[in-house]
Amino acid sequence: IVADEELPNGFKLKPKIVKRITKKTIYIRLIGDYKSNDYSQAWEKIWKFIKEKHLFGFNQENLGVAYNDPGITESDKCQYDCCVTINKDIKPEGEIGIKNIEGGQYAVFKYKGSFDNIGSIYDAIFKTWLPESNYELRDAPCFEKYKKFSKTNPDKNKTEVFIPVK
Repeated sequence: IVADEELPNGFKLKPKIVKRITKKTIYIRLIGDYKSNDYSQAWEKIWKFIKEKHLFGFNQENLGVAYNDPGITESDKCQYDCCVTINKDIKPEGEIGIKNIEGGQYAVFKYKGSFDNIGSIYDAIFKTWLPESNYELRDAPCFEKYKKFSKTNPDKNKTEVFIPVK
């Protein structure tokens, strides 16, 4: 059990339960240690591609899908997708892929702060909230929605963590 005072920046284990529709994304996959991947370079490439292909759209979302628990998977084999939702049809090109982020019911946790603490957020959700909730995990990946990002002040980052539940 994780006490609230152990959680970063006043993070609360009180999610909002939402239904999402399936969304098409373009993405770049990074493989390696979550702490040492070059995320900024991947995001820059994605946004350059969006600009070149005129894929700007209303309500685009920056999403991150981490597929592995670094406590279980060797760090050099961990997979993470930098994704941006799109509304147009496009073909994959180079390292830019196309995939859907599955819709359905999610528990959404709001977090403000550095991405360095995101692992402790997931630990709290899976070790404390999920076993005490009336929900079960669905067979879909968890993902993060980046609402606000600050290179200069990471404590101002705003992230929503989506946990697929049934």
